[in-house]
Amino acid sequence: MMEVDEINVGGDRLALRIFRPRDNRLNGAAVVLAHGLSCTMDSRLFAFAEKFAEAGLTAITFDYRNFGFSGGRLRQYINVPNQMEDWHHVLGYARGLPNIDPDRIVLWSTSFGGGLATHVANDDGNIRAVVAQCPMMDNPKTIKLGMSQRSPAQNNRLKRLAMTAALMNLVGLRGPCLPVTDPSRMSIIPSDESVKFHEVGGPMWINKVAVLSFAKGETHTNNPIQIAGEFNTPIMLQICKKDETVDNSGTEAFADIAGECVTKKYYDCGHFDLYLEPLFKNASSDAAEFFIGNL
Repeated sequence: MMEVDEINVGGDRLALRIFRPRDNRLNGAAVVLAHGLSCTMDSRLFAFAEKFAEAGLTAITFDYRNFGFSGGRLRQYINVPNQMEDWHHVLGYARGLPNIDPDRIVLWSTSFGGGLATHVANDDGNIRAVVAQCPMMDNPKTIKLGMSQRSPAQNNRLKRLAMTAALMNLVGLRGPCLPVTDPSRMSIIPSDESVKFHEVGGPMWINKVAVLSFAKGETHTNNPIQIAGEFNTPIMLQICKKDETVDNSGTEAFADIAGECVTKKYYDCGHFDLYLEPLFKNASSDAAEFFIGNL
């Protein structure tokens, strides 16, 4: 059964959904889940949370501020420091819940969010394990991949729009948005496979992101390879071998640097296929097994 709750972060409502296990066989263990670029927790996160609750974990999902069920004035605006702050506030909330052991928390996230969860675990210092599904672990390489999938004219237009957004924000405005996915390729994520966003996205998902995200949102700071040498939390990287959306060479490089704390799991599919049947069952079961093995 799903419970509805919310907390206040920076004066805005942060929406949460909690999924309880049927028993306490995992002694108060909990998992916090959040999505990747632009997606909302009703975009298949509830399915993962239900699977983790069935495995014995209290599962807590949330929407970043400016997205989905959460508040925030600049809708569809990604601000990485704020999203990391959201993660830490939800962790504080989770640790204060009855029947939750504050020392038995794990994190699950995906794509752009897989990078965020890695940073959050490293900053927190008391996370038992992380699962990063089809994760973006090297931001510059993934940006270059996206640029290679657009025309030079489209990339130049994106830069001009970012400059416009930054100027408009000087007077408090959000500025222009672009679609997350669009067959014309003038979009934030131009890979051919990105059309599967429409299969993953829930009712609250909106197919647009504020260009201000890339001018003022410090998206470049979500770059886990920079902390790979100091990272020591057990982490499973669920790698999609046919991924066209994130650069897997950056994920492999992170694993090489981070060393023994990393477990790699490979799937013969594209970036969006682990959210959907038939591979969802394998991805969620592998994640649950990894969590339980580290609790």
